[in-house]
Amino acid sequence: MLPFTLNITALDPTVPSRFSPKTQLNTIVSQLLVDEWINATYPIAHYENCKPISCTYTYSGRYNLYYAFTSILGLLGGLSVVLRLIVPFITKFIVRLKRRLLRPRYQIKEQQSS
Repeated sequence: MLPFTLNITALDPTVPSRFSPKTQLNTIVSQLLVDEWINATYPIAHYENCKPISCTYTYSGRYNLYYAFTSILGLLGGLSVVLRLIVPFITKFIVRLKRRLLRPRYQIKEQQSS
């Protein structure tokens, strides 16, 4: 293994910084060696310059148990509402169909002969 030299200079006290010259190196490294974060995003200017044909958003991640549980509860809740609306109509239809099919035959013949 070849030896290497690392040239590190001390912080210049004349340059404004949030770190003092006596700040330990591990503190500066734990702050990712960043003196100041400047987060300036201008999405409108980006889209005016870029002019994309379409814009999509993709989320790649595993579903957790909480998401699966709430999704199943939501589906069951929606299913129960739909069944509450549909079941009365289905039962009325079945009862009417059953009455027509089980009607005595002689009544039908009497109506046809007169």
